[in-house]
Amino acid sequence: MIRTALTSTLLALTLATAAQARPAADTETLLSEARAELHGLQGQLGMVTQPRVRLRMTHQILRVEGLLNQVDRTLEGRPVVTVEKAVADVEAQRYDNDKLEVIADLSESGRFTSREISEIVSSCAFDSTKVEALIALHRSAIDPNRYAVALDTLEFTSSRDRTAKALGMDEW
Repeated sequence: MIRTALTSTLLALTLATAAQARPAADTETLLSEARAELHGLQGQLGMVTQPRVRLRMTHQILRVEGLLNQVDRTLEGRPVVTVEKAVADVEAQRYDNDKLEVIADLSESGRFTSREISEIVSSCAFDSTKVEALIALHRSAIDPNRYAVALDTLEFTSSRDRTAKALGMDEW
C-alpha cells in the first residue's frame, strides 16, 4: 500500500529522469507513458482502503494530472496558468463583475483541481457571483467528479443545489 502511495510521487521523478535519457523528439511518447502510469495509479486507488492513504494518494494523482496538463499547455505554445496567478488576477479586481470576466478567461485557458477552483471562487463576495464562477470554471476542472469540493465555497445550500442542477450533477 505504501508502495502504491509513493508511486505517484515517483512519477514526476521518473518523468524528469526519462526526459534526460531520451531525445527531445520523444516527448510525446514520454507523456503518453506518464499518462498510462497515471491511469494505472487511478485504478490502484480503488484498492486502497485506508482513508488517509487514499486521500493523500488522490491529492498526489491530482497534482500529477495538473503537472501533465501544464506540460501539454507548454507543448501547445499556450501559457501555463498557475492557481496562485489565477487567484491574484481575480483578487486584483474590485467588483464581482470584473472578477467574473477574469474567471471567464481562466475557464478558457486554465486547468485546475476542484480545490483550486474553490480558492479562485472564494475571492468573490456574493453567492450569486460564486454560482456563475463555479459554472464557468466547471469545464476547466481536472477532477469534475470531485466538484463538490468547489461547491462547498457556497454559503447557502440553495446555491449549492442550484449550481449542481445547472451542471447536471446528480449527487454532490
